[in-house]
Amino acid sequence: MNGTILFFLLLAPDQLKILREAFAKTMSDREFLAEAKTRNLEIKPTAAEKLEKLAKEIVAQPPEVIERMKKTGEVTYLEGG
Repeated sequence: MNGTILFFLLLAPDQLKILREAFAKTMSDREFLAEAKTRNLEIKPTAAEKLEKLAKEIVAQPPEVIERMKKTGEVTYLEGG
């Protein structure tokens, strides 16, 4: 996993709202969905609120869990807490 899904934590609420609205519009855009289908891409959007809750749970792990994750070498951006 990379930090891409956690970037929302750094955004101002108005910026986050704009991105969520744009994503929702894209996920319901007929041209986008038709193009995805021609490329055999499966589109299964997840509600932003659900992803935000998941990301916050990931970040809010006990220090010992964070240290274990850091030792894998794949996670370098989390702080214990």
